[in-house]
Amino acid sequence: MKKYSRLPRLANFLALAGLLAGMLGSAAPVRAAASIGILAGNGTDGPLINDIPATDAQLWGPSDVAVTSDGTVFIADTFHHQIRKVGADGIIRAALGTGTPGCDPAGGNMLVQPRGITTDASDNIYVSNTLCGIVERVDTTGAVTVVAGHYDPNAFYTSNIVDGMPATQAFLSQPAGLDYDDTTGSLYIADQYSQRILKVTNGAISVVAGTINNGYAGDGGPATSAQLNYPNSVLSAGGNLYIADASNCRVRVVDATGIIRTLIGNGSCSNTGDGGPAALAGISGPADMVMDPSGNLILSSTSLRKITPDGTVTSDAEVLGGYGGLALDPSYNLIATGGGAGHQYVYKVSGVAVPPVTDGKQHGRVNSVSWTVTPTTALWNIDVTVTTSGVSCQTTGATLVITVGTWTKRPTLCAADGSAPATFNFSWKVFNKNQSLPPGTAVPITAYVAKSDAPHYGGPTTQLTVPFQPTLIGVGDSYLSGHHQTSDEPLCAIPPSSALCAPSTFVANDPAFSWVTRLAAKLNTNVPTQWQLAYDTNHLLARSGATTQQMVDSQSYDMIQLLQGHSNSWNIVALSGGANDADFASALTAFYNAHTPQNLIFPLAPWAVKTWSDCPNTEAVYNRALGQQAAITANLRELMQRARDASNGAVRFVDMLYPYTLKADNVCNVDTPLVNPDDPSSALTWHGAKSTVDTLDAMHLSVDSGYNDVTVVDLRTNFNANPLLLIQQTRNYGYPHPNDSGQDKISKVSNQLLKQ
Repeated sequence: MKKYSRLPRLANFLALAGLLAGMLGSAAPVRAAASIGILAGNGTDGPLINDIPATDAQLWGPSDVAVTSDGTVFIADTFHHQIRKVGADGIIRAALGTGTPGCDPAGGNMLVQPRGITTDASDNIYVSNTLCGIVERVDTTGAVTVVAGHYDPNAFYTSNIVDGMPATQAFLSQPAGLDYDDTTGSLYIADQYSQRILKVTNGAISVVAGTINNGYAGDGGPATSAQLNYPNSVLSAGGNLYIADASNCRVRVVDATGIIRTLIGNGSCSNTGDGGPAALAGISGPADMVMDPSGNLILSSTSLRKITPDGTVTSDAEVLGGYGGLALDPSYNLIATGGGAGHQYVYKVSGVAVPPVTDGKQHGRVNSVSWTVTPTTALWNIDVTVTTSGVSCQTTGATLVITVGTWTKRPTLCAADGSAPATFNFSWKVFNKNQSLPPGTAVPITAYVAKSDAPHYGGPTTQLTVPFQPTLIGVGDSYLSGHHQTSDEPLCAIPPSSALCAPSTFVANDPAFSWVTRLAAKLNTNVPTQWQLAYDTNHLLARSGATTQQMVDSQSYDMIQLLQGHSNSWNIVALSGGANDADFASALTAFYNAHTPQNLIFPLAPWAVKTWSDCPNTEAVYNRALGQQAAITANLRELMQRARDASNGAVRFVDMLYPYTLKADNVCNVDTPLVNPDDPSSALTWHGAKSTVDTLDAMHLSVDSGYNDVTVVDLRTNFNANPLLLIQQTRNYGYPHPNDSGQDKISKVSNQLLKQ
């Protein structure tokens, strides 16, 4: 069976089948509440003849039905070995299968006793080619592909299924009922003779209920350890998985945590217990199920049974020959197959399924619930989107009831003007002072409209996969690596033998000194241990003096490995430095050596210059900065893209703009070229430090532009005009680095920006 595709997503209706043997019943009066008509079949089995009025056609053991968005009804005509369809003109036609039994391992126009059929939201059709042991998809162009099962007549009743294996390599044992869950993109298969319910997602197959041994056991425990007895069909609806456990004369239900229980059926194979609780009722050979928009579960057997949301069982209609496959059409009529000698029909039954309420009173439904984690999502928060329709705010304000796991929120839907949004967005934190969602687990997320005449009207449930614990990674140069001297005294880069400076030790890579280490500590404050950003020295991939090419070549692999273990989370990659290459470093070193006063035996630090000739940013260095822009820009963009790819787009970047700014009155900060005052005729021009810094910053801003996942920390902006006056770490070769106080200030600003 198939849900009509414009139905609310709660009703992930089921296309389920099985041969109708054992489901026949005696003639019984039809309840006045139901109206039953014949859509196809003349009541007898016989030759396969198509392109005639559907009510004149002969059917032979119709097992299942599905309905597409245009109202076309597809019929699994089992013993005619064909899928047939009836459109708006009432003519029956062939949809798949020649009518002659045969198996095509690659999927084609040959079927043997198809028993199950369903469709997805795009009107692709899925068919259980039962005695070929495969499930096929027919797209809207008519192309046929095998989506599950591997035809092998010598392995028909064997099982080789290992969770996660390719579905097309699995041996199926008479697949019967099918259901496609549009919310998760999963196809469910009632694999009758292996006594299991299987799931196919993204081409991989897994077992979700049952073992290879038939029986009745396992309630209250994992569904994968429970025993089923020739399950006919399966339905994914409301976050649960419903199973027609036919030979056990029960309907079992698997909740979002994977635990199985019996919904209806006391073990007696007879329809008893109407008006009472489902757990005490009996049911005769359950064949198929659908769920209507009000949350009523409708079952087919020798009669139609209904379980209301409060767990009460009723019978809505009975008809000679019993019922098999079920589906709902666009007008909420129940389409049902019937079988048995003299009763080969497809029926249209009205008055059983409850359609959407249109009486103008306060009603509303939730159509879908989805969640995302993106670079714009606040840290440790999940963006939840709930789509609604039909919400009336004429009386008291309608309220959404949204539950994630055991947590519930009740936001008001109705605005002051009496309108209700079609889409409701909000942010949900994964922990609070009392509770915490376990990282990397799956929890149910449900939503329905409260303060409504039908409080459970429209309540889809889906699985929310909680993101993994986030990680903080530093990739780059010495700002991140903690490159520093052990003393902050001026000119401590000079050798300890100098009388100008107390002895100090140069530390090339000190993770404890890095501002990223301090940032991790700040972000992890008051955060549960399981949600603290994963961080240790191995996450700090930065190495002092690294060029952007080295970052791409040697650091990105480790970055990718770390991110892949924390995908779909709030990962942070910090980028700093790397705005140099070997030529640039050589030019800078040569400049310092060339401009070191003769009476000093060590090169100058850039903040120690006194005259224009001591400026660290010579014309050669400036031109080198210009010349390397394209290569560095390309390297940084490649590094960022690799991080995005490895984290499924959920990574954030913290990018540090270069804080080379010196004192405002320093000659090295002028923007205009200067002439050598000692030799005016030379007309030698120089670019000041600020010009070079502006060039480097412009390069990084061009790398960041157009992305909403980059947080830019501009030290000059955040720390006034010159951040380095008080927080710089004295060093050689023009790379001033923050001291402890400076690292703390950088991490504080980054922390504030990331939480905005």
